[in-house]
Amino acid sequence: WEFTSTDDPDVGFTFSRPSIVPMKASGNSIRWAAVFGNGYNDVGSGEAKLFIVFLEDGLDGSWSSTDYVEITTGVGSTTDRNGLSTPAVVDTDGDGVADRAYAGDLKGNVWAFDLSSANSGNWDVAYKQGSNVKPLFTAPANQQITSTPVLVRNQAIPTSNANAPNLLVMFGTGQYLTSGDVTTTDTQAMYGVWDSGTDELVQSDLLEQTIGYGTTTDGVFGRTLTDYAMDFVSYDGWFMNLPDSGERLITDPVI
Repeated sequence: WEFTSTDDPDVGFTFSRPSIVPMKASGNSIRWAAVFGNGYNDVGSGEAKLFIVFLEDGLDGSWSSTDYVEITTGVGSTTDRNGLSTPAVVDTDGDGVADRAYAGDLKGNVWAFDLSSANSGNWDVAYKQGSNVKPLFTAPANQQITSTPVLVRNQAIPTSNANAPNLLVMFGTGQYLTSGDVTTTDTQAMYGVWDSGTDELVQSDLLEQTIGYGTTTDGVFGRTLTDYAMDFVSYDGWFMNLPDSGERLITDPVI
């Protein structure tokens, strides 16, 4: 099958590598799905959105509203278009089924999506205040997120109901998609944000590590990095600014 902007105008130039994962369905059954970000320059609402397309439902050659799930962040418009990058999809409870996803957008937001319900109609952005969805984290202005986050359990803190899902979401910022990006010199950064159930985190909630330059004891000149002790009582993660002009992170980090 094929799923394009003709089927849903909110699909843009995705650049997104889909995750093919099992999802919960009613009656303890499983539905396999492709999970991806809507991408950039769509001709729809302009909002950053997560798509979950059920693999078997496209085999009849058409797409109905029950064949896929579209979750909007509400950020973006037809005059100021946003877009969601490749999501990281995770099984947080070890049952072999995907139940959460994380992805960044062009406005510097990192979104957590709750996919744990057996009713796909309940899948949504994980954090809300009333009916308004909220990001897990928002970077400073002009720090776009175009690469995929990497996720690990925060082993420094025991996982409990009070800090679930207790994940470190690590990602870098920067964009290299358009001709104008070649000359941008905005400061970009690498982040490790702790998802402990608290939303709307910002850079001031994080401990800063600093990249510098120096000579090692064997005479090798290169970059240095501070190693301040991480205190998860006082901070919700860490960040480090990339020091060189025009430096940015546009590839996926690996742990």
